[in-house]
Amino acid sequence: FSSLKETDLVVLDINDVLIITEDQCQHANTLPLLCSILIREAQKLKKQSLDAISIYKAQELLFTEPTYRLVEKSALLYIEQLQKAGVPVMGLTDIGLFIKEFDYMSWTHDTLRSLGIHFNPISAVMDTSRVSSSFESGIVFSRGRNKGRVMSDFLQELAFNPSSVIFIDDSPHNVLAMEIAMAERGIPCSAFRYKGAHRLYQDHIDQDVLTYQVRHLLQTKQWINDQKAKQILEKDRNGL
Repeated sequence: FSSLKETDLVVLDINDVLIITEDQCQHANTLPLLCSILIREAQKLKKQSLDAISIYKAQELLFTEPTYRLVEKSALLYIEQLQKAGVPVMGLTDIGLFIKEFDYMSWTHDTLRSLGIHFNPISAVMDTSRVSSSFESGIVFSRGRNKGRVMSDFLQELAFNPSSVIFIDDSPHNVLAMEIAMAERGIPCSAFRYKGAHRLYQDHIDQDVLTYQVRHLLQTKQWINDQKAKQILEKDRNGL
């Protein structure tokens, strides 16, 4: 990164690259199981005629209620160093894709700022006043669209052709999409897949804990962290 300059652009994914939940619930390796548990438990409660929040509301709470932390503390230092050197650093994220009627943009900024990450201002060479509402304070929200195409459109709106783009994402699909889109624009691109977050919980996901947490959330709108859920389950097993 030491050779980057003001005319370059660093683009970072957010979830599973910069931030991650302290609990196992929103980790990349856990999400498919979490979704199936959510649907299963919601159906059980409905059959039992027990009160429960909607799946959409549960998705929102599952995403926003757990505590988040930095995946790697060193990322904060790298971002600050780049910004001090005048290098534009921005976020590109799918956050909010499955959440309805929720201000996911404000939540994202608040969460990042609480962890010390500030993407705004980006750069003196980028006039962001002309871009669409999908961009806010240094972050583009792709909402499920091809990230390479989203970035290409963003640069087109911005009338900014960086000398090069550095892109980091945990999805190989997004990495390839960015490489293709930047090649089409004639912009040199170094795109990297970050696997650090994917190593977490890859060997063991506590399904009993997840099930208890989801059922409790559906009935109470409250999230219980991993440690407390394990303690409750242990007491139940021991008949306490």
